[in-house]
Amino acid sequence: MKPSLIPGCMPSSLALALLGINSPVVIVLAVSVVVGLLMVLLFAGLAQTGTLPSRAGYAIAIALAVVTFALAIVRYRRSK
Repeated sequence: MKPSLIPGCMPSSLALALLGINSPVVIVLAVSVVVGLLMVLLFAGLAQTGTLPSRAGYAIAIALAVVTFALAIVRYRRSK
C-alpha cells in the first residue's frame, strides 16, 4: 500500500477526502444527486423532442427534480 498525503486516508480516496467526502452515506447521496439531475435533463429532453408524450415526460422530470432536491437537502444537512 502506498503512503497517503493525508494521514489515515487511502490513496484511492484522496480525491474524496480533498472534497470533504468522508462517509459512504455522503458518497451515495452525492452520486444520487448527480444521477438525479441527469435523469431530470434526460426526461425533460425526451418530452421536448416528442420521444415521450410531453405530459408524461414533464411529470417524470418534475417528480425526479423534487426527489433530487430533497436528496441535496439531506446531503447538505449531513455535511454540517
